[in-house]
Amino acid sequence: MISPRWQGIIALLLLIMMSWLDRVSLPLMLLNPAFSAHFHLGGDRLLQGALMTVFLAGYGLSALLLTPLLESRLHHRRALFFCVLCWALICAASPLAGSVTGLMLTRSLAGAAQGPLLALKTRYINDHFGPREVGKPNAVAAMGATVGLALGVPLLGAGD
Repeated sequence: MISPRWQGIIALLLLIMMSWLDRVSLPLMLLNPAFSAHFHLGGDRLLQGALMTVFLAGYGLSALLLTPLLESRLHHRRALFFCVLCWALICAASPLAGSVTGLMLTRSLAGAAQGPLLALKTRYINDHFGPREVGKPNAVAAMGATVGLALGVPLLGAGD
């Protein structure tokens, strides 16, 4: 049986994996001619790059400004739940973005929802593992980035 604290680490591993799947989804969608045509992105590399930039800007600003507020007001568990809920709602609304502006808005909000995740992961680990134990859970949870990236391109790109 897996202890509750390690169940949390597995959940964080999966969450981080999903966040990286989300990150690779847009560059792969830009390769889809129907998607590019719908948003009039054709050969406009500047606009395509801006879509990634707004995601990263939302991510960075949120990690810097929103994380301390979430940690102090909601505690790491509720804050993680709040971030995942916001992220899910934004992902659900993304197909409704009928313009590049709408797509940029949803991508920046998705970045903002994901920004606090790594800091909240660290907070969870520090609260559930002793100072001499944090290496393994950090490594396991952080592995989600590598696995998500490694699986994301073949899984999400397979449909094209």
